[in-house]
Amino acid sequence: EKKAASGLDPIFIHGKYFGLLLTTYVNLAILSGVFLAYLWFMGAPISLALLQALLLTFCEMTMLTALAILFSASSTPVLSTIFTFLVFTIGQLTKWLVDLSFIAKNSTPWLEKLLLAFYLAMPNLHNFNIRREAVRATFEPSGGPEEGLRLAISGGEMLSVIAYGLAYTTALLLIALLVFRRRNF
Repeated sequence: EKKAASGLDPIFIHGKYFGLLLTTYVNLAILSGVFLAYLWFMGAPISLALLQALLLTFCEMTMLTALAILFSASSTPVLSTIFTFLVFTIGQLTKWLVDLSFIAKNSTPWLEKLLLAFYLAMPNLHNFNIRREAVRATFEPSGGPEEGLRLAISGGEMLSVIAYGLAYTTALLLIALLVFRRRNF
């Protein structure tokens, strides 16, 4: 006999999500504070570009936490960990899936379609990784007074990455809720 859909399901899923997210944010805030304090202590500049990279890391963790909740709603803790790690790894490599699809275009068209479908289904975590651009914007001399005000990516691009992360996170949580409701206890 299946469990009847309860009004407490969304509260449970969201409570679990926000509890994990709070733990993740506290850890990231401590690590970010230590990182910025180390830079300041060593006399390195702290720029808006570095703060952008840290903010996008927070957004990436928001999405990964929702992914972990989805997997935990449908499988065991060990499998949830493995699946989350695999999707995280593939999500970091999505840029190369597109490159591989272009290479496969001429030789095997079905492989191109498969790789592009995989690219569209996986979270594109590569968009959140602007660390290289942040370091370049911070440490390459510009010669002007706006030295610490340089950005790693434009404001519009930053907003689109954040919007993508929020939309993907919302979709993952909705799917997790649907899966949780269908789960047999």
